[in-house]
Amino acid sequence: MKTEEIGKFLQEIQHLCINARDSFSNKYGWQKGDARWAVFNKCSSVLISVGLGLVFLERHLTQRKWWEENSTLPFTDQTICDTSQEFEMFLKIGLIQTLMYSVESSLRVFLRSLNPAACKNGNAEFQSIYRCLLKVIDLPNHLTILDLWRNIRNVMHNNGLFMPPNGKDIVIEHKSKRYEFKVGQPISFLNIALLMELTPDMLHLIIDVVNSEKIRNQASIRE
Repeated sequence: MKTEEIGKFLQEIQHLCINARDSFSNKYGWQKGDARWAVFNKCSSVLISVGLGLVFLERHLTQRKWWEENSTLPFTDQTICDTSQEFEMFLKIGLIQTLMYSVESSLRVFLRSLNPAACKNGNAEFQSIYRCLLKVIDLPNHLTILDLWRNIRNVMHNNGLFMPPNGKDIVIEHKSKRYEFKVGQPISFLNIALLMELTPDMLHLIIDVVNSEKIRNQASIRE
């Protein structure tokens, strides 16, 4: 996929977010202020921002004409190339980090709504939060996408290297594929194609969580 195609793909996923939000709102009466409504808005904001950034990168930032019309500093073809690559990396990291933040904050709220005392009042490490929540609402099939995305996010915290607190390699199997994380090494499988494959899985996770019986049957869940 070209950069602009990736941007458009993310915008399509963003539209699915909004469609899911509106569908649930019409069906269950969830409104602004309810965490089950808000989670789709949070994810939508991430996707539209990154998607638009990628479209801007392809149509403008990589084009010399844009620099001629907008740059207040001297530039060369190498400047354009380097800056474009750095901006693309910034957008990829932004997708990894902020989409996880959006999902994590909502899953903590959902767990507290079911059991305020669970996992240190919802303040435990994220792995404990989602493992507990998915067990309670009986959605174990979504464990691997969260395990995979969480570890990818954590790699970003260590300058691209896998540095787990326990010092052990791990292997995560998601949708019949194996992903190996080796201590002190970068993750070779991380690329934009993988992020495009995993992003819809994150949306499906949210849809299934809010539509699970114990979550959807609550009168309200304050964001």
